[in-house]
Amino acid sequence: MSIILNGIQHQTPNLKTVSWLDPEAQSMKIKEVTDKNNRYTWLRGIVCHTVHGILGNLLPGIGPNTNLDEKYASYQVNTTRDVSWDFTCDLNGEWIIQNDPLKYFTWHATSVNPYTCGFEFIQKDNGDLYQGQVQKAVEFIDLLTAKLGIQRQIPWNFIDNKPNLKPIYRIAGPNHGKDVVGIYNHSNQTANKGPGDCGPWLPQALKEAGYELYNFDNSDDVIAWKKRQKNILGFTDLEADGVPGPKTVRALKDKGYTNGMFIQRPIDSLIG
Repeated sequence: MSIILNGIQHQTPNLKTVSWLDPEAQSMKIKEVTDKNNRYTWLRGIVCHTVHGILGNLLPGIGPNTNLDEKYASYQVNTTRDVSWDFTCDLNGEWIIQNDPLKYFTWHATSVNPYTCGFEFIQKDNGDLYQGQVQKAVEFIDLLTAKLGIQRQIPWNFIDNKPNLKPIYRIAGPNHGKDVVGIYNHSNQTANKGPGDCGPWLPQALKEAGYELYNFDNSDDVIAWKKRQKNILGFTDLEADGVPGPKTVRALKDKGYTNGMFIQRPIDSLIG
């Protein structure tokens, strides 16, 4: 029941995860990804995918324990396609871990790969997800953000007051998300993916969990973080770039923010 970060196994409280280094990995045929590159810059985003990319319904309760996650885990290390991702979430909210995102980046979202890690939701054939599955993804993202130093913020459509499922220029455009910190859908990264990749259900759940909402294309996040860097953390005008990277995380820790997270979540008291 672990996740691998910088070569070290970390326990995952309240989550069932199986990494390629766990004892059950061999019987489940879970292996480390083969399509990857050395990570050469700091990790600043989590990209959320669904295996079919279809926008289905959100079903009540927790889904069944399938072997689809194992099949996809096996597929990505055996296919001749140039594709990979870090984590896979079954319909029951259990996770398979196949990459160390602090050491390597996978090939899950083309242009933003060097700056992100990514996971796949198992879906039903019609695109449906389960409420309990999505809730476990929130808890998993809580863990990842704390361990990886990624601030808890997501893109939002304030005009319609709903998740932004469309391409975001700061992510999909020529800057490739270099100044975007947070959690976003694959459909925010490319016009080649529809709203079902990964749909509204996870960002809505993250909103309900207290994650901050921003219009990224208006750089609302940058404006907010410049103020915080100067007013809370004591950064100079030159230091306050509005991008909450490693220096900002360290400064937040020094100010007493557990795990360097501006938005606190229950996991912080367990692993801080």
